[in-house]
Amino acid sequence: MWRNRILYLGCLAAALVFSLLDRQWFSSFLLTVCFLLPIFSFLCSLSAMLKTRISFSCPEELPVGSEITLDPEFLCPLPCPPVACRICVTHLFSKKKRQMKPGTRIDKLPCGKQEISFARCRVFDYLGLIGLPIKSKKVWVVSVYPMGKKPGQEPDWTAFLPTGWRKKTDGGVAENHELREYQPGDELQKIHWKMSAKTGKIIFRQGMEPADRPLKLVILLQQDEEKLDRDYSELLWISDRLLEQQRRQEFCFLSPAGCVSYLVSDSFSQRKAVLTSFDLPAFSVDDLPKEMPITADIRIGGEENGLFAG
Repeated sequence: MWRNRILYLGCLAAALVFSLLDRQWFSSFLLTVCFLLPIFSFLCSLSAMLKTRISFSCPEELPVGSEITLDPEFLCPLPCPPVACRICVTHLFSKKKRQMKPGTRIDKLPCGKQEISFARCRVFDYLGLIGLPIKSKKVWVVSVYPMGKKPGQEPDWTAFLPTGWRKKTDGGVAENHELREYQPGDELQKIHWKMSAKTGKIIFRQGMEPADRPLKLVILLQQDEEKLDRDYSELLWISDRLLEQQRRQEFCFLSPAGCVSYLVSDSFSQRKAVLTSFDLPAFSVDDLPKEMPITADIRIGGEENGLFAG
């Protein structure tokens, strides 16, 4: 709004010079009007200024690499007066804060939680000369979900093949099955009707799952946005391959808060574990751990610092 103020000061200076040179009633009247114009505009705009509110909508989740336009809406029951503000986007992992103008388009947000808030919000009179602050304490949170990406070096998958099977007790879909006679309480949807017709007995398809312990996938949470994107992408890609083998997993997130673990048995629990991990703090470059605190089957991240190397 500085352009409006500079223009007004120029008009006021011109009216003052004209009044000094002319010294007639009209020049004095013009000077008085120019002098009182900001006050008159402010009084006419005051009701609309006090009723102006900020509205902003954004999705709760976005896939990494998505575009987002920071375009707030200013609501007022009267003709909306001019509003100026800055939008703050804070990445909770890296603590990096960026201030942008409304309408800015962000091509790529790093994975993790992004906090969006407003700062230095001011609503002006209709001429854009006098401003009042708008208080907006609301914070919008966007979770940017990573996409699986093949790592440079794949794990040895033969080391993670199931060595035994057991009955699947929690229901759901299973790739491997064992055929047995139907027992009271079994789900009718899992009856093998073709085999039942051949044998003359009701045959039930019992889902089976690997009997091995969950595999530990350990990831180091760092404040570096590029490394976080890479490590989360590799974690999801490896986890998807293991889920295809029906291998249960344990995601272990190594952070300053300690090692936080989540059991993963399907895509739903996988997504929940990743989204929950976005609330954990991340290591800065100066406080990285010196040694591995737990035993891992697959280690992700930290190679540059020698922590997970080997």
